[in-house]
Amino acid sequence: MIDANLTGANFTDANLTNAKLRRTNLTGANLTGANLTGAKMLSTNLTGANLTGANLTNATLSVATLTNANLTDVTLTDVQSGRIIGTPAALCTGCLIANGYLIGPGVDLGYVNLTDANLTGANLTDAYLIGITLTGANLTDANLTDANLTNAYVANANLTGATLTGATFYRAYLSGADLTDATLTNANLDGALLGAIPSFFPKLADATLTGVRSGGITGTPESLPTGYQTINGYIIGAGVNLTNANLTNANLTDADLTNANLTNANLTNANL
Repeated sequence: MIDANLTGANFTDANLTNAKLRRTNLTGANLTGANLTGAKMLSTNLTGANLTGANLTNATLSVATLTNANLTDVTLTDVQSGRIIGTPAALCTGCLIANGYLIGPGVDLGYVNLTDANLTGANLTDAYLIGITLTGANLTDANLTDANLTNAYVANANLTGATLTGATFYRAYLSGADLTDATLTNANLDGALLGAIPSFFPKLADATLTGVRSGGITGTPESLPTGYQTINGYIIGAGVNLTNANLTNANLTDADLTNANLTNANLTNANL
């Protein structure tokens, strides 16, 4: 259907798996409930199209026009996008368009540049964010549950009140990030770089750190919840996950390890 004119076409519940819709004109088309898994929508015109409940798993939307399109309840798992044109009339809950990218649960934004993007309240649950650049981005109250931010660059980002439950920040750069009141339950901060100089240390005041896994952390947060501290590259405090942690010779005097998981941790010569 490359270069096809399908203005106003009815594709309700249609199976369009792996459809090639390059430069296809779908203005005003009805795609309610359509299966667009793996579809390639390159320079596709979806102006005013109704995609309510459509399945866009693994679809690609590049230079697609979404002006006044209805994307209510769409499935965006592993969707790749870029240079989106126009503003949809409606989007799925927590979804938005930022810097020309479609933002929503499960999307693939690997290595994308979202510097200074406004992602307030965005739903990025299960999103693939490996290598993403979020420098200065506003993620206030965003939901990044189980998102993968391995090697992500999150310097100076605002994550105040964000839900980061189960998120992976392996070797992520968090210098200057504000995580005040963020929930990091069961998050993975292994190898995260928290900053090299005090003025760029991240803020973790009042963050929820239950089950947080860490190790090899570089730098010290500007602030941590009461009772938490960084020792030997680990975040130490009540309820943290220190499985296999190397705390040899660590000074754990006055450390609060209530309900912490110390399975196979090495505490040789540690001062408790």
